[in-house]
Amino acid sequence: MRFDPETHTVHAAGRTWPAVPDRTSITDLVRGSYVHRDRRCLVRFESGWSASIIWGSGTYSSNHDSWHAGEPFTEEPTAVEVGVIDHTGELRQREIDGYHDLEAYLDDDALAALLDRLATLPTDFDYGVRPPTIEELDEAARAVGLAIGPPPTEPA
Repeated sequence: MRFDPETHTVHAAGRTWPAVPDRTSITDLVRGSYVHRDRRCLVRFESGWSASIIWGSGTYSSNHDSWHAGEPFTEEPTAVEVGVIDHTGELRQREIDGYHDLEAYLDDDALAALLDRLATLPTDFDYGVRPPTIEELDEAARAVGLAIGPPPTEPA
């Protein structure tokens, strides 16, 4: 996969898709020997479906382990992470092996296939579930005795 920041285009498996210019970022956060590299771009389709493509330190990409200066990092990763976003702007997740997750470690062919599929989805397609909100996670943690923060206050 290759992203061209000058033309705002994504290239994979011999194909090209336009990225949304104001929804791309290239970030390098350096703290001593720690380097967090983050690359993002968004491909949006007419139906409103979008693919948020990310590769960098700690992502489900071929750059996952590139946390320190001197460790290999490539601007043209062999695998990327993709978040599928519906027409309302909600992140959607598929069930994979019993867990709900993002599209992870997609190679060029898998990325091209996913982008082709998203381009043909109707607006109201049921693509997995949305991830839980922080409030839902907090409630689930409290249910098993793990307090994350102060309990919610009840309106008077």
